[in-house]
Amino acid sequence: NINRAYKKQGLAGMYDKVIPGRPPRLNEEQLADVRRIVLESNPQELGLGKKDHWTASLIASYVKDNYGYSYSVRGITRMLEQMGIVYIRPHYVLAASVGMEA
Repeated sequence: NINRAYKKQGLAGMYDKVIPGRPPRLNEEQLADVRRIVLESNPQELGLGKKDHWTASLIASYVKDNYGYSYSVRGITRMLEQMGIVYIRPHYVLAASVGMEA
């Protein structure tokens, strides 16, 4: 109760306390491994399909297969942000037809 905190501690009791939140599922070593894999390899090399670039769902599949933890796409993008990796959704552009002039 905010009134009780004020009476007991004055203004110092009015500040929000730090709430640490849930601990991460992956430990530091596993996170470092995921970071290394994402930055230094591609999904084809690991047998995760035919794509040559990582998507959040492919990273989630890798984490599930190797560590047994299920992550949502948003959970993966948040993990990447915490690692300092900027995740950009791929944009597909249709290639120009051969023989057609602009």
